[in-house]
Amino acid sequence: GKETPVSAAASIVGNFNTNVIIGVGLQALVHGVVKFKKRDCFETLRQFVTRDIDGKICILYGLRRPGKTPLIFQMISELAVEQTAYIKVKTTDNMAKLSKDLEVLRKNGCKYVFIDEITLMEDFINTAAILSDIYAMMGMKIVVSGTDSLGFAMANRDELYDRSVTIHTSFIPFREYSRLLDIDSVDSYIEYGGTLKMENIPFLAVDDQDL
Repeated sequence: GKETPVSAAASIVGNFNTNVIIGVGLQALVHGVVKFKKRDCFETLRQFVTRDIDGKICILYGLRRPGKTPLIFQMISELAVEQTAYIKVKTTDNMAKLSKDLEVLRKNGCKYVFIDEITLMEDFINTAAILSDIYAMMGMKIVVSGTDSLGFAMANRDELYDRSVTIHTSFIPFREYSRLLDIDSVDSYIEYGGTLKMENIPFLAVDDQDL
C-alpha cells in the first residue's frame, strides 16, 4: 500500500505503512471523550498501561459497538501525546506492515501504542506473538482491540498464551449499567441481555465504525 507521511506537527518522524495517527491528529480524536463516564474495566486498562509489565499486551474484545474505541481514547487522553500512537487497522494490513511501523514508533520514543480492530488482519492469529515477544519485551505498552472474540481466544491459547491481559467489554453488571446510564430499570437491563450496546448509550458518542 501507499505509505502515509507522518504529520509535520508530530514529534515522531518517518513514513508509515498502516493508518498511524499521532500528534495533533491524535489529540483531535481523543478530545471529545474526556467528559464521558468511564467503564469499570477502565481501571484494569489503566493498571496495565501504568504498571511495569514487560512482555505482555492488553486485549480489548467484545461485541461490535460496545464502546471499545472510546475506552481506548479515554486512556490515550491521560498519556503524553508525544509518546503515544493510535493505529486503525484495515483489511489490507498485515503483521509485516504493522511491525515496520512499530519499529519506527519505537525508535522515535513512542511508548504507548493502541491498535484498533487488529483481527481484521488475516495473519494476526499466527503472528500475534511478535507484539509480546519483541515490542512489549522492549518496553512498549501495546493495547489491541477487536470484535472477533474467537480470534482472540485462539491467539490467547497459542501465540499469546500467558502473555496477555484480556478485557471483555460487552457484558456489564447491572450496577455499572445503572451508573453509566442513570437507569435503575432491571427490565431495560434484561432487554439488552446484560450487554452494553452503543445505541443505548447517549454519552458514548464515538462509534467504533466512524473512524
